[in-house]
Amino acid sequence: MEEKFGIAIKCLLKNEYNKYLILKKTEEEAKNDASENLYDIPGGRMEYGEDIIDTLVREVFEETGIKLKLNQIEKILNAKSIIRKDGLNLVVITYIANVKNCSVKISSEHSEFYWIDKNFKDLPKWIIDIISMV
Repeated sequence: MEEKFGIAIKCLLKNEYNKYLILKKTEEEAKNDASENLYDIPGGRMEYGEDIIDTLVREVFEETGIKLKLNQIEKILNAKSIIRKDGLNLVVITYIANVKNCSVKISSEHSEFYWIDKNFKDLPKWIIDIISMV
């Protein structure tokens, strides 16, 4: 099997009401994904030569329409390595960022979005684990 490697930068967005943005992927977007479910948080692959924070800002904007500023990015919450169904070894770095008064415009990769509170439990374990780190 060919060895494949990538880096993904994710962002848990928290609004002024202490709610977290969750996206629902389209069926097409979910094919061959690392997760068996349709729920996700904003983020995506780092491009060759791209800065980590530039990736974070770009991916959040592409998937939500939210323009993050550097002072909104709080810290890294988690970093881990996963192996996707297609054999890709993906390092996932997840940040938390604070947003206020923002409107969400999801990309064609997603069908819905939700602002949820910390106690919401009907999500994949990896998202619940990320939220519990806050």
